[in-house]
Amino acid sequence: MLKPKKKITKKEIRHDPLLETLYSAQRLFTKYKSRIILAMILLLVIVSAILIVSRRNAAEYAESNIMLARAVSYINSNTEEALAEFDNLLMTYPESEASKEAHFHMGRIYLSLDSTESARDNFETYLEFAPEGLFSSPAMSQLANLALYSDEPALAGELFENAGKQSSVNYIKSVNKLSSVEAFLSAGEFNRAEEILNSISVHPKIEKRFEALKIRISRSLNK
Repeated sequence: MLKPKKKITKKEIRHDPLLETLYSAQRLFTKYKSRIILAMILLLVIVSAILIVSRRNAAEYAESNIMLARAVSYINSNTEEALAEFDNLLMTYPESEASKEAHFHMGRIYLSLDSTESARDNFETYLEFAPEGLFSSPAMSQLANLALYSDEPALAGELFENAGKQSSVNYIKSVNKLSSVEAFLSAGEFNRAEEILNSISVHPKIEKRFEALKIRISRSLNK
């Protein structure tokens, strides 16, 4: 048999925990009303600012990538127009990811125009901004070729070696390392060349070149 529920007394009603909590909160709100309202306004302003910045960043990201794609489309047909478009991108969105990539493409264009100093400056700028970027390996390879052109084989060897380390494609990695071996041989650094050669995974396409370098190193070390 169920027991009858105990009646709540007036004293218990007066000291109901829930009501006391609500009344306490109401008193605190009344006391600090102006501060609470100010804090809420500040929070609203901060949230609104974050939303505005996020939307602006999204718009800038989209527009900068459109400008990049337009500039790249001119590389093979109109280098002058391509450079103008890249310059416009750099001036409009200098801090964007697209602007970082622009320096690599500008380096390629200047290299094709035999403007070696401008090419070097742009490849170095790209690597400064994006050392782990998508084009870091080819940028290093191009700088290595420019170093060879300037008769700096040791520097070229370092750059080719780093380009190999940066590449995610095994074949390209091996080709860069072979170029590094050749550069260090030209610099007279035979032990360094042998060390790098021994780290190469031999691909069928580079086997002849690999074996030729192996013989060359052996002869140099046995002199």
